[in-house]
Amino acid sequence: MILAIDIGNTNIVLGCMEQDRILVEARMATDLLKTSDQYCVELKNLLSLYEIDPKAVEGVIISSVVPPVLNSCNRPQRIRCGRSARLRRGSEA
Repeated sequence: MILAIDIGNTNIVLGCMEQDRILVEARMATDLLKTSDQYCVELKNLLSLYEIDPKAVEGVIISSVVPPVLNSCNRPQRIRCGRSARLRRGSEA
């Protein structure tokens, strides 16, 4: 399973995909003041809500147009899923 995280100015959209199927799509508010620990709790709660086992995540992709939030979201997924993410910033073509 792939965990995709899209960090936008208003929302952070999470998607869990397996082959060509989207298993889960969830949203949380983008907040510049939240710490990585707070995002970790939200990620943990969303994965639990949708009964996604973090150990089933084989890869992570993070796309962001909000650089200050990128590191705050990268750390929680490493803690919960144990995977390094492929990063894509909004300015990269």
